Amino acid sequence: MAGAVVIRPEEALAEQLSTLAAGSRWTITQEHPEGLVTDDILVGIEWKIRDTLSSSIMGLAPFATMPVTRRAPYVCIAGWPGGHDNPHWTRYEDGIVHFLDTDVSELGLTGTKYRSLNKMSIDAAKELLADPSDDARHYRRAAFRLQSSAGNMLRSAFTAR
Repeated sequence: MAGAVVIRPEEALAEQLSTLAAGSRWTITQEHPEGLVTDDILVGIEWKIRDTLSSSIMGLAPFATMPVTRRAPYVCIAGWPGGHDNPHWTRYEDGIVHFLDTDVSELGLTGTKYRSLNKMSIDAAKELLADPSDDARHYRRAAFRLQSSAGNMLRSAFTAR
């Protein structure tokens, strides 16, 4: 892990995200998913891939505020650098790609099989999320869920949507 930055507290992540926000290819937003009531702050990240396309970044972290489906031993950001390449995912947003846009054509899935696997994944995520009012869709545009004390450190980094 030469050159890696080890991030432990949420405040250290907020500091790192502020640094990214200073770059021209990164946008940091505060997300407000409809139906989610929380004092936590949900942070969205977009990485500009090229002039007309950005990747909605997924975050993983060891914080208790993160949904269990996004917990990991280390902080990580991940993004899809391609285009809308999944032949079975047609509900895409212009100008934004997600991991759902990943090309799965080499897997030889039929549309029916893809939808079946997607439903199984959604059902498994629902089972893992402890709060029945929580929903994996709340995190489609949110990379991180932070305590308000750490999230407030990002106020100056947030770009208005």
